[in-house]
Amino acid sequence: MERSYSARTFFIGGSVVIALVLMATAYASSGPLPFHTNVVGAESTHDILVSYASKDSDSDGLPDWQEALYGTDPNNAHSVSPNLSDSEAVAQGLVKAKFASATTTPADATTIPGKQAGPTTLTDQFSKELFGQYLKTRGGAQPSAADISTFVQQGIAQLKKTQVKQDTFNQGQVKVSGTGPDALLAYAASAELALAKTDVHSDKTELDYYSLAVNKNDTKALVEVKKYSVAYASAGQALMKIAVPKELALSHLKLTNALMRYSQSVSDMAELTNDPIRAMLGMATYSDNALLLAGALGEMNAVYVAEHVIPTPGTTGSSFYGATLAGVKK
Repeated sequence: MERSYSARTFFIGGSVVIALVLMATAYASSGPLPFHTNVVGAESTHDILVSYASKDSDSDGLPDWQEALYGTDPNNAHSVSPNLSDSEAVAQGLVKAKFASATTTPADATTIPGKQAGPTTLTDQFSKELFGQYLKTRGGAQPSAADISTFVQQGIAQLKKTQVKQDTFNQGQVKVSGTGPDALLAYAASAELALAKTDVHSDKTELDYYSLAVNKNDTKALVEVKKYSVAYASAGQALMKIAVPKELALSHLKLTNALMRYSQSVSDMAELTNDPIRAMLGMATYSDNALLLAGALGEMNAVYVAEHVIPTPGTTGSSFYGATLAGVKK
């Protein structure tokens, strides 16, 4: 008789495994989060992206990410002039965006205390290739806040197309070995043990921490976000070292590459302070990569079901099998 797999059964103890399952189920269920009762439900990626796009720490009418483009101080509403808010200074043309193609900047622009994005950042690239082009097409008119909000969404979508990441692993790196029920059970056990070693020891997900950074100005939370990025990459690398039955070769490759892509999205998010446009790009790709991960898990589950292989609840491998259930489309 087939036994049911409860939320408690699926818990392994490794935060990465927990998050892996949560990522897969986040888009399929609106009910309580399974697998770990202490994990706080994070805002959706869209909600957080919208929150940051409109975030204005000093309430000067200029969003923080836009202050990075102009080099103004996101924590000082009057960093250009004591008599004008920074948004008023921008609207009056007293300060221009910080890139070579822009018109001449004021002589005292270098004295503005804001943290400027470095020359190798995606924010700088965004300024040169997209923001500058946009301003040129508008002639001498300054864009409104609504214009900029619309443009940044379009710009991020364009950056997603130009910043496509290549897969980390190829089929030749998959260690195919064995076939049939015994090999499938052994794989589930090996995968579970490999993932459990990548624990980041936290009861919060990377989205929880990122939300704290965006909405509470908790920059220390970004350190925790970075830990997750490292953990996801470690998980992908660890899985590539285990033996894979022939039936799972393709879905295993998809899973490991999805983890590496996920790691990159989270790494980009961790750059919120230094490279805000990259962080926004990370948020924009986060859900896409979560769906890739869920798809790989779902394909694995289909193989186990087709082969009538279900690990006994409580045995090593049963928690990983539970994770594959999360990828099954509802």
